[in-house]
This record gives sequence, C-alpha cells and structure tokens, in this order.
Amino acid sequence: MVLSPTFRCILSRHCWQDSLKGRQISQTQGRVLGGSSAVNLQALIAPSRSDIDSWEKLGNSGWNWDVLAPYHKKFYTLTVPSTEACEHLGIDWVDKDIQGQSGPVQASFTGVVEDPLSKAWVDTFRHLGYSLTGDPFSGKVIGAYSNPSTVNGVTKERSYAATAYYVPASGRPNLHLLTGALAERVALEDVDNTIVASGVQFIHKGERRTVKARKEVILAAGVFQSPKLLELSGIGAKSVLELCDISVRINNPFVGENLQDHILTGVSFELKEGVHTADDLLRQNSEAIQAAMTAYQTSKTGPLCSSGVSSFAFMPLVEFLEGEGRANLQELLETHVQTITTSEHPAQKQRNQLIQSLLEDPDQGSASFFTFPAQSNLGNSGAQTHHHRPSTWELSFYCRRSTSPIFYGQRTHHVLRPNTSTNNRPKISLSSPYPHNLPIYSSTRRASWKLSS
Repeated sequence: MVLSPTFRCILSRHCWQDSLKGRQISQTQGRVLGGSSAVNLQALIAPSRSDIDSWEKLGNSGWNWDVLAPYHKKFYTLTVPSTEACEHLGIDWVDKDIQGQSGPVQASFTGVVEDPLSKAWVDTFRHLGYSLTGDPFSGKVIGAYSNPSTVNGVTKERSYAATAYYVPASGRPNLHLLTGALAERVALEDVDNTIVASGVQFIHKGERRTVKARKEVILAAGVFQSPKLLELSGIGAKSVLELCDISVRINNPFVGENLQDHILTGVSFELKEGVHTADDLLRQNSEAIQAAMTAYQTSKTGPLCSSGVSSFAFMPLVEFLEGEGRANLQELLETHVQTITTSEHPAQKQRNQLIQSLLEDPDQGSASFFTFPAQSNLGNSGAQTHHHRPSTWELSFYCRRSTSPIFYGQRTHHVLRPNTSTNNRPKISLSSPYPHNLPIYSSTRRASWKLSS
C-alpha cells in the first residue's frame, strides 16, 4: 500500500465504553474529492433483494428491489477479462442482461492467473457444495465467487465518484465545487409554522459563510456526519441537544440512533513459499514498494493493480439450518430478537420479524466471507499492525444483514460538548487540491474525531 501525502482521512474513535470495556472502535471516513469511494477497498458487491425489499416493508414506500434494480445497473460498466482469466477465476456467472454495460463507474476483475488464491477460493466452496447459484447482481445467490472491483480495466486506476461523476460534469457552468470547506449546520427557517431547510452554513479559509438554496438542500454526508449535522442544526433528541447548548428546532429522538455496523472476525493462514501477498507493502518495505511502483508505472502490472478484496461469498448460517443447530438458532432468536428493545421506534417489532425470517431462510446469504492477502489486526484499536512474520492470507467473516441487531454492532452516536482540555477537536488541513487519478492502493494520513455512543 503506497502512502500518499495528498490524501486525507478521518479516523473516528467511537466511544462505546459500556459494551467494549473502554475500547474504541475506529471508523475510517474519506475526506477527499469523491468521499470514501476514494479510500475504500474497491470491492463491488451487489446488494441482496431481500435487504432492499425490507426497506419498503419497514415503511419506505417505493424503495424495493424492482424499483431500484435499474439504477444498480445504470451506475457501472463491467469489463470481463480474457477466457483464460475467466476460467481461472471461475467467472462463468456473468449475465449480460443483469450487468451494467454503460455506467460511469468502471469495474473489472483484478485477479490474475498467476495468483492461485482466487482459484483456490472458488474451488474450495465448490467442493463443499456451495458453488455460486447465479449472477450475484440478480439479488439472490448463495456461494463463492471472484468479485469485480471498481478499477478501470484499461488504465488500472481506481474508478470512483470523482472520476466517474464529477470530472465529466466539471465543465458545466451551473456546477461549482468548493474544496476545503467544513459544513457546520443546515440553515433552517420558520415558514408558515413549518421548519424549512434554506441553506448550509460552513467555514472556508477561516471565514464562516452561508449559501442559500433556491430549491432544496440535500444532506448526504454519510452515516456519521449526516446525523451529526442534523443535531448541530437543532434536529435531534431534546435531551442530547440541550446538553450541548444547541437550540432545539425539531425534537426527533431517532436522530443518531440505530447505527449498525458489521461485526468482523478473521482467521489467518500461513502460505507456501512463492505465493505473493501484500504483507511487504503494508510493512512499508522500501524494496517491495519500489518494485511495485516500477511494475505499475512501466506496464500497469503488479500488486498495485489489485484491489483490497477480490474473493467473496454469500452464505446462510450453515450450522444452524437443521437439527440441534436450528434449535439453538430458535432459542437465540426467542431470547434476543423478540425481547430486544434498542429503541422505541415504531418499526422495531416489524424489523425483528424480518430479521428472524431472513436468518431462518437457507436460501438467504445472511453472512459473508472474504479474503485479504495479508496479515491484519482486527483488535481493539482498529489500527492495522503488520509484524515481520511469514506471508499470510486472512479469511474474514462478517454479517452482511443491514437489518440484524444480533450479528451487527448496533449503537448510537451523537454530538459531544467540546473538551477544552484537549483543544476541542483535531483540525485537518484541506487547502491543497485533490488529484482525480488515484492509484488503486492508497493509504491515508489520519486524525481523530470523537463521537459518543
């Protein structure tokens, strides 16, 4: 992984002391043109039909798979590799009627025939009886596959929001992009006894400014920053806002609640000699970095052309599908799902019912497996450490259900009163322009942002 001083990233320390015994969970957020799409692992993983349909069942009319599927297809273009590479990677599932063919985000398969891991991944699941049951983008599949990545198959560069959407539209006279600006709150006005968003207040180059909206204000600051901005604007739980001396404009107790994140665990395997991993790059071995950069710059080959995750699997809870395992699952659900009261939200009961039906369905991938070609630390701090040990291969498991409170970490996060003893919060400089063409592997400098739980 190549360090780049031009990228910035927020590493949020999520304080969750009651449940984590004082530990902190790190949450990486991209503070760069293109957002977190500029710093993620580039794995292009399709959503599940059951996940999307559950949105509508929970009260969001019109948010279902049939309505959204055309937009899933519209945003990307998938490039299929050579016949030899397809055979090696097990790419026999591509359905052109489902796959995106003309979208702005470029997707390709970064696995190569010289790497035995991708083939071993697909073959292993096949021998266990879990071959892929269809195109993952169909919305309902089980099994393992080599997943595409958001990497341009020709240039071998990251394809992300800045290059796919902003650059083609950057010449429009009605589009103005302001970098280095920190949003503080949504400007609100009283119109006929109704609170209306009228603009955004922000700081740019040390000056506080407000931009007025002619039509509407779209808040799309991500899972952490969106509720934070709502609360700073006076929209949230009265009890939280009053502690921070924020005037309450709309008392909504659900802002900042029900945050869910993947629970992740991993198993490491030592590999045979000659099988290449990313360990040397992550340890910042100068010779390995130079060799990787040379290969990338001269021929667009080598480890810098690969993505973070290129082998994936959707799986049900295999050990809980029948017999004693199913009885244990039923007991778990009766003990936790039916009695859990994480919030007083009116959709809580129905959400629990959806969770139970999904976990009990053997045709649903309620969990995911993927590999990462290096040793990583999934410990307390969230920061990865890479020790001088043999090349390793990390097999990781996480729950992918966006509705599950059992296997997901479910929590809350809210604004905090600034701590004067630590000079408030860290300041991050964003004064330099950001590049559009990012190498596929990029690392970030980090700063802390404290959130309560």
